Amino acid sequence: MLKNIHQKMIKSALVLALMAVGTSSALPKATELVSEMGLGYNIGNTMEVPKDPTLWGNTIPTKVLIDSLKKAGFNTVRIPTAWYTHSDTSTNTIKTEWITEVKKLVDYCIANNMYVIVNSHWDNGWLEDEVFNGSHPDRNGTIVNTDASKIRARQEAYWTQIATAFKEYDQHLIFAGANEPGVNDHRGGTVENGYTDNGQYAFNQDRMKILKSYLQAFIDAVRSTGGNNATRTLIIQSPRTEIDKVDLLLNDMPTDPAGAGYLMGEVHFYPYQFSLMTEDADWGKCYYYWGNYLSSTDAVHNTPASGFASPSWVDETLSSVSTKFAAKQMPVVIGEFGAVKRLSLSGDNLKLHLQSRAAFYGAVAKNSKNHGMIPVLWDTGDEGEGNMTVIRRQKGTTGSIFDYEVLNSMLKAYGLDTLQGNSIDALVNLSTDTSNKSVLVETKASPDTSTTTIRITPSIKDWSNYTAVSFLGYVDGTTHEVDGDYGFASIDLAVMSGTDWAWDDVHSQELTMGQWAEFKYTLSKNINDTAQAAKNQQKLYIKNPTSINALVINLYSLGFEGEIRIDNVVLWKADGTKDTLETFNKKLPTTEGNVSNTELVATVISGPIKICASPIKTLSTKLRFTQNANQLNVYFEGERSSNGTLILMNSLGQVIAEKSISVEKGLNTVSLKTGFRGVAFVQVRQQSSFSTAKVIIK
Repeated sequence: MLKNIHQKMIKSALVLALMAVGTSSALPKATELVSEMGLGYNIGNTMEVPKDPTLWGNTIPTKVLIDSLKKAGFNTVRIPTAWYTHSDTSTNTIKTEWITEVKKLVDYCIANNMYVIVNSHWDNGWLEDEVFNGSHPDRNGTIVNTDASKIRARQEAYWTQIATAFKEYDQHLIFAGANEPGVNDHRGGTVENGYTDNGQYAFNQDRMKILKSYLQAFIDAVRSTGGNNATRTLIIQSPRTEIDKVDLLLNDMPTDPAGAGYLMGEVHFYPYQFSLMTEDADWGKCYYYWGNYLSSTDAVHNTPASGFASPSWVDETLSSVSTKFAAKQMPVVIGEFGAVKRLSLSGDNLKLHLQSRAAFYGAVAKNSKNHGMIPVLWDTGDEGEGNMTVIRRQKGTTGSIFDYEVLNSMLKAYGLDTLQGNSIDALVNLSTDTSNKSVLVETKASPDTSTTTIRITPSIKDWSNYTAVSFLGYVDGTTHEVDGDYGFASIDLAVMSGTDWAWDDVHSQELTMGQWAEFKYTLSKNINDTAQAAKNQQKLYIKNPTSINALVINLYSLGFEGEIRIDNVVLWKADGTKDTLETFNKKLPTTEGNVSNTELVATVISGPIKICASPIKTLSTKLRFTQNANQLNVYFEGERSSNGTLILMNSLGQVIAEKSISVEKGLNTVSLKTGFRGVAFVQVRQQSSFSTAKVIIK
């Protein structure tokens, strides 16, 4: 005991000594940085992607992108960053090569005299989902136990390493200790069980004390490394970064050894019905139109003149949060804000919606400038339905402007020169073009088994009265052998349903290249029909047919480079009539995985359409699992010796881990290290044969 006390005294003395060194040449205080930070941009869906920044469709950012952001008028770049899945979680040691990768991006920004915010993002929820101590429901409703002291220790370890790597950087580098702590809490239950925050588990003062301990660990770790970190500006988050929970933070603040003035507060700003809501609910409508751009033909989706999400509400809300933080000598970073594009709209209403979005972004920028806040827009990178992309990163010229109206609205609010360009008219013209189109997705050459995903949010959610689903598909390209295995390309259709996003899929045979085919799958109605039996009969068994969340078409391939085209996704009734789910005539779907380009093209069909109805061969036995620590063990029977792939997907069908494996005939055991927690799907592929099973990773 005496030895431990003595060690703590030495450590405390060392921290004070380092602080004393740092304060001799203190960096500017947070309030001094605001005017220079200006407009901010999030490199979203990239460096924060668990394990691999490219898994969600974006490439690793380059100097070209950062230079383009500077030219576009941004002077602050927020880099959402994963650390947990780039570390040895047994020792909490971040991989040196990952810190080097992040450093490279930071250096690109600072070379342009830009400010950089490096945070610790969701990253499988190691901190974000664990603002608890003891028993609690996880995001899926399963009762689990969290040891907050272990989370705090990991937070301290990570930030000590990060801060040490960057200790000599000047005030242009800013650290943010978390992202949206608590935002993924389980939804559901009763008030008696603690569900008081709009159906979400309550974030109360007890939980604020836990969050405070995580924020304190972040601050102490950074300050203890000395140098410029002794007075570097640090950002701390309100619970869930929600504005209406700011008081919880301000009434129970962590302390900063640097003294007053070196902290900023962070909130995020997504007025739900206008920014994120994708379909009407019994409690309210989506808001597509805002401010001076209201619709006369779709008035039910107009934002109200006053009240939630209205222009006056935006003004009052942002003014209020700024005032509250100012009382603590803390500027505010709006670390994320934005509104999704509803490209399902068409004609005049689509134009009004796009103009509304631009006006909203401009209002946030104007309020931020007037109240001494830093607005940092969220950019998704993709260009399909629901995107928030302003600067191109996936298609066209990297760094070119994708949304002139949103950008110019913000530049104007800051008194900066606007840029020549028009992004709205092309989308509106496309929305009124009724000619027959299909979605074209081009794939990159890949030496391993790869997945190209086309995801559709169906307009029809209840499939209980339908007997089949079909689509037209066309695949063309070249295949070649890879390590002695024949190249292949095959198509899989999957449906996600219910509150647990149950994954059910059905597979097709290998394709005839260069020929349009109709892929039609019977929907299983037999409750005694297992999912596997349905697949073997080329039937699609759906666990929750009355609640369809998404339809996914996957092109699985090995040694293949080429394209896939999809058109006319329809549902069939017993009498032969059909209802259309998607024609792709007016909007792009979401695409991810092995994708180099996505666009809408004219559908040209010459020659007969092949009917694809015979089943693909599946692996002979089901997958079985065991778990220990951060390792998932998968057991299965191989039909022959060859190379294969183990794929781990989340409940949205996104690939979160992928591993090349050697499959032997007979029983195989494959282990996969993963920090992921929750509902997942494991798929083992052996050339064109594969098997999929659901697993809950704890």
